[in-house]
Amino acid sequence: MATSPIAMAQIAEAIQQAAGDDGHFAISKCELQRLFDEADAALPARLKEQHPARTIEEIEREYPDQWVAILVTSILGHGNCLAAGRVFAHSADWDTFEAQLHRLSQQHPAIARALTRHDTRRHTPPRGDLPPRR
Repeated sequence: MATSPIAMAQIAEAIQQAAGDDGHFAISKCELQRLFDEADAALPARLKEQHPARTIEEIEREYPDQWVAILVTSILGHGNCLAAGRVFAHSADWDTFEAQLHRLSQQHPAIARALTRHDTRRHTPPRGDLPPRR
């Protein structure tokens, strides 16, 4: 059963407060995983079906050289790094990516606030000139 939008907003706020500038989180793995589990449980079944959970390896293979917005579902213990999640936006073009995030924030503001941005270019050889991360 999905939680209320207010509860999802509170979960998103807790995730944002725990996030560090380096992409790692400043709370324990257990606490952080609990927040991600709550966020995932709060998603309506329709959105879970539209955005299936995938490992980070699958995401990086499917969306190489792109920015990807992920609702994290699982983390690794070392440094609380991303292990799996649900892709809600992706694009090689920054402006397109930002437009997707803007639309998502209008339709599902709490979900948009809980998303983690991931740059798959870090893990694959560059193919052409992409704009720098902002």
